[in-house]
Amino acid sequence: MGTPHKRGRCWYSRIKVPIELAPLVGRREIVRSLRTASHQEALTRCKLWEARVVILFAMLRNEAEEMPPLNVSKLVNQYLQTSLQEGEDDRLSRDSLSTQEQGAITLAVSGKLGRLTAALTYNDLSAATDEADQLLAQHVIALDKSSEDYRRLCRELLKAQVKVFQAELRRWNGDYSDELVTVTPDRAAGELEADTEPLSVVISEFVRYKEADQSWTRKTGVMFKSGLQLFLDALGDNPIGTISKADLRGYRELLHKLPRRFATRFRGKSLQEILARDAYPKLALASVDKQLRYVKALFSFAVQYDHLSKNPADALMLKKSSDPQKQRKAFSANDLRRIFDATYYAQREKRPDRFWIPLCLLFTGARLEEIAQLDTKDVRQVDSVWCFNIEEESDDKSVKTTQSVRMVPVHFRLLDLGLLEFVSSRRADSEQKLWPNLTKTANGYGSAISKHFNRRLRAIGIEDRKLVLYSLRHNVVTQLANKGVQDYLIERLVGHRSEGQTFSRYTKDIDVGMRSR
Repeated sequence: MGTPHKRGRCWYSRIKVPIELAPLVGRREIVRSLRTASHQEALTRCKLWEARVVILFAMLRNEAEEMPPLNVSKLVNQYLQTSLQEGEDDRLSRDSLSTQEQGAITLAVSGKLGRLTAALTYNDLSAATDEADQLLAQHVIALDKSSEDYRRLCRELLKAQVKVFQAELRRWNGDYSDELVTVTPDRAAGELEADTEPLSVVISEFVRYKEADQSWTRKTGVMFKSGLQLFLDALGDNPIGTISKADLRGYRELLHKLPRRFATRFRGKSLQEILARDAYPKLALASVDKQLRYVKALFSFAVQYDHLSKNPADALMLKKSSDPQKQRKAFSANDLRRIFDATYYAQREKRPDRFWIPLCLLFTGARLEEIAQLDTKDVRQVDSVWCFNIEEESDDKSVKTTQSVRMVPVHFRLLDLGLLEFVSSRRADSEQKLWPNLTKTANGYGSAISKHFNRRLRAIGIEDRKLVLYSLRHNVVTQLANKGVQDYLIERLVGHRSEGQTFSRYTKDIDVGMRSR
């Protein structure tokens, strides 16, 4: 333990705090005046004081054993919020700055940012130990400085410091574009649930639950994860209980500012950089609504599993911009004749994928990706009927819903055109994929086919933007309805759930006589 040492005429005790208890005590050593000038008396008082400190250390160790595990995200988020607020308070307290003062501040902040960036580059964690110790002491958390948890906390704090000084550099120069969603400070205390898990933790738990439950298809899982990561990037990793309805409205407004296809157009760009691209058309209402559905599902899960007592996302949904029938159009008979003319058939040998895939959609009502991802083995006979086997048994395939897994009969017109001979030629070449020249992208195998087909539409004078490759699916459902095919059979053929969606969304201008039967 400590030994007495003299300062002036008085003796003092200096006791080193064990490393694992330093965060709890808030200091690395305990110095206490023994209030005597006598060395002999100082020795006696020092032993008595040391006995009390030993008892204190034992009590702290017992408390530490009962503490919850370290929540790094929560500590780092607290540091971020506190540091940025301190910077804002500093600016608020100042009078107007001269050019020289502003330049000096910018230079100092730039210098600090440079040093922190270098520390992060070379993994010099000592630059963050003071902040780590302060946070641990504030939360009464004991952590061995040689532990992996402590090193991880220091590294995350170092990254947070870099973010703080990057933001401060911008803000001292009048740029507040990093404030993507403003957290409202005026919420009633009764609405806050600050003692909740960070948003990232709840998202991870939600994803694990859905994957274990197998209620997501592979594609749905990718879309949910991407959407929730966007939500996390926008709002930050705050405790989920501190997110209010106003914050969610702010997120909705942010979505309206995002450009269409931002995930593929600006891959690798930050959210701030993406929002700065003003020249691009913005997300359609349906796309905004889809992103909000991901958020609402997350909050419903959070309430169901006791992360929250109330759901701030209950009223988050948007109204649809129009009724389902107006979202896409079916092609007219004249449109189809113009599309599938002699020039269309000229590409049969050179680009069989561009030739066959739209025809398969026209005669099956399948989704583009369902046909574009087919393997040669997926064209097979079932009870003497040639079928497309639509499934997701391999990692490179996906279906929209569990109802999408099905056998779809191959139309006789496709057989007459020689589809089976084409499939046989692919098998003879030992090809696994039916369309081997298609490459899977973030949007699947069919993206290039869709773009090429839609360009062809505009080239032949079909300018209506509601007429696209996907419209062929509407044509099939409409024709089947006009022929009197029962709706449950149509739903099974096109892979829809039986919830009335097929008729409202995909039937176009069913004959009046047919509707009256």
